[in-house]
Amino acid sequence: MDSNVAQLLIVSELTIAEGPAPESAVSFEDVAFTVERAAGEVCDRCRRIDPTTAERSYHAVICDHCASIVEENFADAVAEGFEAK
Repeated sequence: MDSNVAQLLIVSELTIAEGPAPESAVSFEDVAFTVERAAGEVCDRCRRIDPTTAERSYHAVICDHCASIVEENFADAVAEGFEAK
């Protein structure tokens, strides 16, 4: 569920927890939240900040999730390589 809500909110990571909110949380009725910068670098494909983002051998700076999609569906382009930045 967390990943679906994270995708809906267009955020890199989402943690849903019960219990008392931290002092720094913003509260609205019975919901509180905090916002922090995610760890990692920006994926050039999905634009999420992800700790698995890295330059691949085919010169794309993408996360592991996007790399699996690209490598599975665009094997010819991966074999040829993309243009280096």
